[in-house]
Amino acid sequence: MRVPRCTIDSSCVIALDHLDLLPQLSLLFSRVLVPKAVREELLKRRATKDRLRSFFNEYAFLERCDDYEKGTVDFLLAEKIPKG
Repeated sequence: MRVPRCTIDSSCVIALDHLDLLPQLSLLFSRVLVPKAVREELLKRRATKDRLRSFFNEYAFLERCDDYEKGTVDFLLAEKIPKG
């Protein structure tokens, strides 16, 4: 059986933290990957800077993610570009 995991973006982290629901992600996923770009964006915000650091200490299911498949990302981004 595959272990459920997901990748999260900054707006989801902010919203779930605001609602105190971030810990509930562990009920759905064994691993939640937080990409480098998301971490950098959250570190720019004063309100989430210290919280982000504590997230990784408090929640073992949250993992830093710095590796990705460039081809897959390019494919997904290409789908977002409006065709003229």
